[in-house]
Amino acid sequence: MFGAIVISWLVETVLSATWNKTYFTTGIPIFVMRIPVELRHSNIPSVRQLEDRFYSSWASSLVFKEIDLYAYGFREKYFEFRLVGYSPVMHGVLVFDRNSNEVVVKGFANWSMLSFSLIWLSGVIAGAFSSFPLIALGFILFFVLLMGLLYGIQYYRFSNVATFSAETWSRKYTKEMVGA
Repeated sequence: MFGAIVISWLVETVLSATWNKTYFTTGIPIFVMRIPVELRHSNIPSVRQLEDRFYSSWASSLVFKEIDLYAYGFREKYFEFRLVGYSPVMHGVLVFDRNSNEVVVKGFANWSMLSFSLIWLSGVIAGAFSSFPLIALGFILFFVLLMGLLYGIQYYRFSNVATFSAETWSRKYTKEMVGA
């Protein structure tokens, strides 16, 4: 079972590090945000603008890579040691949909977290429920709270990616965007 987690982590790391387009555009969506843009400009925000905005001194910074003409894949930066470290539960794609005049951010579940979750929960349920049901429920509750916290952190960050991208594409500058 541990081998399945390691293999999924290794495959996911290679696909993510090489910015594989399929990895960033398909999977199990666990976050979707669409923001309509009334007036947009022909050019979209650059990778540099996005990375400067989502640089963090307390958590891993977000890094972006163009994977299509109007789409960026994004994820937490590897090997960046910050005050708050956490295991991301998703990676994302940022799409500037010119036909619908909207910014779309999708977050796809990370394979390693899915395999870890399935194996861990099946082990707790199979092993502890028969002998210690209250302890098993406690482990499950802890797991749900932990995953909820990790998801909440990324939900906040992915929402900010969508909002900032929509504002930048429509040129609705705020004090935060121009560095004031």
